[in-house]
Amino acid sequence: MEESKYNQMVELYSDMIYRIAFSYMKNHEDAEDIYQNVFTKLFAKKHFIDEEYEKRWLIRVTINECHSLYRSPWKRRRQECEHLDTLLERQQSEEGFINDQFLSEALIEVTDMLKSLPEKYSMALYLYYYEEYSTKEIGKILHRNESTIRTHLMRGKEILRRKMEERGMENG
Repeated sequence: MEESKYNQMVELYSDMIYRIAFSYMKNHEDAEDIYQNVFTKLFAKKHFIDEEYEKRWLIRVTINECHSLYRSPWKRRRQECEHLDTLLERQQSEEGFINDQFLSEALIEVTDMLKSLPEKYSMALYLYYYEEYSTKEIGKILHRNESTIRTHLMRGKEILRRKMEERGMENG
């Protein structure tokens, strides 16, 4: 792949790749490792049929990298310390980007709820609402039937709604 096209794709897709990796791995360090692996594979790729194919390819490679890292012996040993990572992330989020403390706490709660969803639901919700893919396109990306994706979206939203009600968060 020529360098200018590669740089353009890195600029265009870097946020998406990082967010997908982070939503799977739930920590910044693993997400960064996956990000690097995906773009290393992209550099070796010769060409793509079209822009939509390249985006799907990147999403699929990112998901595959997440699965590979998640199954690795290194990851299994690190899981014992993940609660510390979660506490640090929560503290950084609270200090960080949003000045309104109430909104910040609500955002952290919702993010935690999304992280706690099973992978199949969180990924379907992410691709549908954030990346704005149709259920048919998500099915192709995740190698699932379109009706399965619709079920994952429905169940994921229902789980989130119940979690929000349990925490006293209004839906509106």
